[in-house]
Amino acid sequence: MPSKFVETHQIVPIVMPLDWDTDRTGDYVSLQGFGKLVVIAVASPGTAGDDPTFTFQQATDVAATGAKDLTVITESWSKQAATDLTAVGTFTRAAQSAATTLAGNATSAEQAKVYVIEINAEQLDVDGGFDCVQVNVALAASGGAQYGTIIGILCDPRFPQATTESAIVD
Repeated sequence: MPSKFVETHQIVPIVMPLDWDTDRTGDYVSLQGFGKLVVIAVASPGTAGDDPTFTFQQATDVAATGAKDLTVITESWSKQAATDLTAVGTFTRAAQSAATTLAGNATSAEQAKVYVIEINAEQLDVDGGFDCVQVNVALAASGGAQYGTIIGILCDPRFPQATTESAIVD
């Protein structure tokens, strides 16, 4: 019998649904028991010029010990439309030089959007004991509401078991 999704994945809210007009600091997620973190950010249309920027940090535990930049973000996938994302069937891939940030494009603020970013556990400073990731979001300018959320899906469990390992404790 095939396994259930929740038996092989862990879902963690990194930033709860809130107005991104206020910079949002995400919770740390532990990859200690997983091989990959898939970050999914979903946001409503906002004000032109208020494009989101995501910043990625790594730490040795979920309490942010030794926090430092995670400078490995090289690509993302997105869906974007004026209001109705159900009409957008495929993701668009965007590549960039390795960085700690990912910025929305010039029209991302005024449109509905979904971003997907994948981080493999071995991309962290494993030799330094880093196994936790944080995602923060800030808007390029202030002045208009733009509601969004960031969810993490942890994949590729290192030690499959009957109950999926927690990702909010070390």
